[in-house]
Amino acid sequence: MFKKISTLLFLLFSFVGINQTLSYPKTSQTYFKMPEIAADEYLPNTVIFKVKSSYRANCSNKSIDGIEKISTLFSAIQVTKLEKIFPNHTAPAETYNNLGQKLEDLSLIYTLYYSSTKNLEKTINQLYSIGIFEYVQPYYLPKSVSFTPNDANIGLQYHIQKMRADSAWGINTTTARGDTNVVIGIIDSGVELTHPDLKNNIKYNYSDPLNMIDDDGDGYVDNYMGWDLGSNDNDPSYQGSDHGVHVSGIAAASTNNTIGVAGIGFTCKFLPIKATNASGFLTGAYQSIVYAADHNCKIINCSWGAPTYSPFGQTVVNYATYNHNALIVAAAGNNGAFMNFYPAALDNVLSVAATNGSDIKWAGSNWSYQVDLCAPGDGIYSTISGNSYSTMSGTSMASPNAAGAAAIVKSFFPSYTSGQIAAQLKATCDNIDALNNPSYKNKLGTGRINLYKALTNTNTKYFSLTTHTETDNNNDIFLTNDTIRITGTFLNYLSPISSLTASLSVISGNNYVALLDSTTTLGALNTLGSAQNTTDPFLLTITNTVPINTSIKLRVSISDGTVTHNDYFEILINADYIDVSINDISTTITSKGLIGFNNINQTEGLGFTYKSSSSLLYESSFMIGTSTLSVSDRARAASGNYDSDFIATTVVKKIPNIISNFDIEGLFNDSGAGANALPVSVRHSAHAWNTAGHTKYIILKYVIKNTGNTPLNNLYAGILADWDIDDLTYTENKAAFDASTNMGYAFHTANQGLYCGIKVVSTSAGANHYALDNNNNGAGGINVSDGFDTAEKYIALSTPRSNAGGSGNGDDIISLVSTGPYSINANDSVIVGFAILAGDSLADLKASAQNAQVNWNQYALSINKSTLPLITIHLFPNPTSSGYFNLEINNDKEEEFQLSISDALGRTLIQTKAHGNRLTKILLPAIEKGIYFVTIKNKNFHEVEKLIIE
Repeated sequence: MFKKISTLLFLLFSFVGINQTLSYPKTSQTYFKMPEIAADEYLPNTVIFKVKSSYRANCSNKSIDGIEKISTLFSAIQVTKLEKIFPNHTAPAETYNNLGQKLEDLSLIYTLYYSSTKNLEKTINQLYSIGIFEYVQPYYLPKSVSFTPNDANIGLQYHIQKMRADSAWGINTTTARGDTNVVIGIIDSGVELTHPDLKNNIKYNYSDPLNMIDDDGDGYVDNYMGWDLGSNDNDPSYQGSDHGVHVSGIAAASTNNTIGVAGIGFTCKFLPIKATNASGFLTGAYQSIVYAADHNCKIINCSWGAPTYSPFGQTVVNYATYNHNALIVAAAGNNGAFMNFYPAALDNVLSVAATNGSDIKWAGSNWSYQVDLCAPGDGIYSTISGNSYSTMSGTSMASPNAAGAAAIVKSFFPSYTSGQIAAQLKATCDNIDALNNPSYKNKLGTGRINLYKALTNTNTKYFSLTTHTETDNNNDIFLTNDTIRITGTFLNYLSPISSLTASLSVISGNNYVALLDSTTTLGALNTLGSAQNTTDPFLLTITNTVPINTSIKLRVSISDGTVTHNDYFEILINADYIDVSINDISTTITSKGLIGFNNINQTEGLGFTYKSSSSLLYESSFMIGTSTLSVSDRARAASGNYDSDFIATTVVKKIPNIISNFDIEGLFNDSGAGANALPVSVRHSAHAWNTAGHTKYIILKYVIKNTGNTPLNNLYAGILADWDIDDLTYTENKAAFDASTNMGYAFHTANQGLYCGIKVVSTSAGANHYALDNNNNGAGGINVSDGFDTAEKYIALSTPRSNAGGSGNGDDIISLVSTGPYSINANDSVIVGFAILAGDSLADLKASAQNAQVNWNQYALSINKSTLPLITIHLFPNPTSSGYFNLEINNDKEEEFQLSISDALGRTLIQTKAHGNRLTKILLPAIEKGIYFVTIKNKNFHEVEKLIIE
């Protein structure tokens, strides 16, 4: 059986930090791929999920009742325990806080434990498929950021002077030395409760003394001096690791007590929260953030993390930030790399990199545009167990230095929001770019903390881009020669601004975009005031030389004329795939013959989903073959490899909706097959409808042209699909053929299981279905456990095998639906068409198959096979405001075309001529701004393109 390997899920999320965001192409939020992480980085047989609020009435603390699909699935995976992670939480009474930020609801988040041996990734996707969860994820296990023991004689507590904390404490006001009501939550491996330099700064809960009664009614019995979320008891004492003891001392050791060390937070208290279990794993890490926020910690330190994004983690961070106005401070990670590290890389987290005594980046510290600021982290002297002291190094040490400083800022400016605390620290850092390698510039945040400046610079200015949106005023698929408009919301955190401007620049990929309008004026902003550039967007255009799937890194510099702050984000341009999701089916059409996913490792794409299901598809590729020696495709091949015969020559693009409600097309050939090419060129298109009766299928059309000098005989074309329908183990699917509709279909054998199918809609040749048993022996058919070679592919394309899945509950199956045989003369073409479908039953599937046939026939998709040229049309600039546009017609010969431009009422404004394989400049008359339609046609071709004049 061809092995299905778990691969890294590339998740689309925002860039990091209080003020930094990233944009990625939209992908399905109901399909999960297991990241490539070690076994000790997640709990086996355990998942976390959040139930959609519409199912609240079904949810209790230890069960979800009244939903048959849930009961059936829980039984199948042998659930041993289900419990709310936050049983004492209820839904927020209000939807938004006073800053307009949406409050998080923690009351519907569960942990599920199961005992079956079924695949974790499949279990998560099966849970997604039920359609009642906002997200489902593994139970990730963050790790304490590793530290490097160092010589105890190196600069004892040099970090205090380096951060000018001693100068800050010397300001003539008690709040400069902290406020005992400002509490730092230290989430770590526990603390030595009796350490003489720590015990007096613990935030004791006098409302719940040690009497085995929950006196304060918070759901935690005797949480007098913190809590252990790893073992769920009231003893947060360290266990095995001094990490938490050391971190606690950096942020909050008793200061000015004649012994030991000084904590940056001076008189601020700390709440010890142990997040590790008996084995030392951080099982209670994110739960501890909630505990800290609920117990009035305004600063929460997280000297731990992992390189894995967690939607549960983002929910928790948002809850602490929006619901409780707490600032999360986290270590940027010790990988010594340019990389993301979480929770530091989540939204609303202050990400801290580490420096040494010379303000040089500590060798092990991560760096990136996501880092917000730096703090000393090399050779930091602090508390350890045994009432003792020692030095440790790492971003684990830098983070509590920043957390302690944040607590002092909160004490000094008690009305500040969490965002303002972060802004004040960032705005008053000492810039250290000149001391560091130039490659780190702008990747170590705003510099190293200067606490004295943070307290004394009372007219500090800090502003940032908090949200941004990109559009091309068309289909928002950014291709060559498109003009992209970028708008955003700009927030002023601190002192009022009389005049604010912003400018856009390209920091990576500037060879592929040109800035048309890089500045915007935002005007005056009061403290916590915001502005948008909706009426004056940034504009950039994409060149016609940009490679596919290019990521453009952009910087927005915001200035009041004296102070400038930068934000960074990315956009993906010239993507060679398009997501189609306007009806009950969602899938991805690529430029190279793959369907569902743009890569063989199931990334960059939606897969194939139906309504609220997870992806029902593992792999799909278009295929063309003429013999057992000549097959072109992108499907699995011999010896576990994949063929890469199809190469895009024109990436898929959205075209005007002439045929359906969503039309796209592209062009590829089989030049990737080299000397084994057929050869062919394929113009392909996809069409989807959202009207009644037509929401459960998408039609795929392929115009196959023989680009060789000899006829192509015995040609078959088809679509291969490895279906995984509602199945945790790949073994409960069957495949069959319905001759009445020319459809090969697959289904899950469970009661009310879903159905998927591929139907031949073109009528110029017969339909064929070959069903494969994807097991160790092929069950009498083609055995793909040792690979799928060219000869086997042609056999499957050209001969029938109606059924797969055996006589029992089913098997892992693959379906190949094809049409043929065809004979195509040199320079001639043939059209083949398929519908990919899904439904709730076979009858439902067949009804959609019949409707697909009606639409194929009605919209004349199967036009004359012998005269159709392979043509692509390109208008640019589009939109245009220059009084002209360029028309590029790509086809095989310089034939003549008629061109006309009409307005929305159908009135013709221009009529002229254009020629193939030429660039024609079309001058426009003096017409109003708006949307117009450009028609290009001749006797063999007719196409309409949308033109925007502004």
